Amino acid sequence: MTDIVIPWVDASDQKWINKKKQWTLKEKSQQEQSEMDADERYRDYGTLKYLLRSIDQNMSWVENIFLITDDQVPNWLDTENKKIKIVAHTDYINREYLPTFNSNAIELNINHIENLHEQFILFNDDHIVNQTMNESDFFVDGKPKDFRIYEALLPQESFPDLKLKCNT
Repeated sequence: MTDIVIPWVDASDQKWINKKKQWTLKEKSQQEQSEMDADERYRDYGTLKYLLRSIDQNMSWVENIFLITDDQVPNWLDTENKKIKIVAHTDYINREYLPTFNSNAIELNINHIENLHEQFILFNDDHIVNQTMNESDFFVDGKPKDFRIYEALLPQESFPDLKLKCNT
């Protein structure tokens, strides 16, 4: 059995905007703050409905679709669909780390989602499945063909000093 996990945020939701503003780090410089708050980091391209339709059409073997949100649900979503499971950050991320607006923190805790099968596929909300896919496209003998990183990959030894020559 294979599930799909999709993180999603409605960055136009005023409640979410207010929460984000309340928790914005004050000690960051103006430039760092601008980069952290850039619209493109949270923009909803409106493609989630097309992703869900494409999964339904091209990946009928998927058991569940876990939609991760910050207590948000798209108003067009059929929440009666038995495959769709809405998961709030508070459902699976330790409360001492919340709220979070960091996609890395959100994704690195996916393994704590209740009832998530061992085999799952992580999609961004702007992906589209444009052809029929088989479970074997993602897993072989129950093992993923690709995998996520659970811990930072750190070098065993330090990098040598790199000195570049510049013509000025």
